[in-house]
Amino acid sequence: MNAKIKTINNKCCRMCESDKFFKVINLGYHPLVNSLIEKKKIKFKDPVFPIELKQCKKCKLVQLTKIIDAEEIYKNVDYLYFSSDMPSLKKYFKNYSLDLEKRFLKKNDLVVEIGCNDGIMLENFRRKYQILGVDPATNVVLRTLKKKIPAIPEFFTNNISYKISKEWGQAKLIYANNCIAHLNDLRDFMSGITNLLQKKGVFVFECNYWGGYGKKCKLFSNLS
Repeated sequence: MNAKIKTINNKCCRMCESDKFFKVINLGYHPLVNSLIEKKKIKFKDPVFPIELKQCKKCKLVQLTKIIDAEEIYKNVDYLYFSSDMPSLKKYFKNYSLDLEKRFLKKNDLVVEIGCNDGIMLENFRRKYQILGVDPATNVVLRTLKKKIPAIPEFFTNNISYKISKEWGQAKLIYANNCIAHLNDLRDFMSGITNLLQKKGVFVFECNYWGGYGKKCKLFSNLS
């Protein structure tokens, strides 16, 4: 392993803190995501890292316990994935945003997207609502800002949620697509959601579901 790249070895489950795991599958060693080698360095070995899936015996969450620090993927290099480059996503996010709008929103409500990438979905809300994106990849956020969509180049944390709520107020809708599985500190993340969300606001997230193919969307409302 390359000592310059920070790694984290979790001893406990990232959800329930149990230290008991089943081993699901070991996929061996792989190079860091987005770490494309320059032609002049092609003779050098690319540093590789383990991908070993485990399942918590207590809460059943499937997860990696040996992970790369998120700073290495989103901050220390240019993030290479731009949602707008995917041909089918624009239509998908258009329909997705219309559904959320009809079910949950009134004019001028605050809508916050976590992991907004280049703003492809958030721009569907810009005409009727206040909008704000949060994404740690600075180079991606610059493209979002170029579209005149306000965005913060930071990881969404409880601390960031307080800063947002202080300046923008609380959100009626917060959503996060395909980013929750990347989080290591779920408690801090959910504390931030709780802080930023209105009392009758809604948090929607989309992610892969280990229990069955095609069951992707999970919906939670903060009605306390």
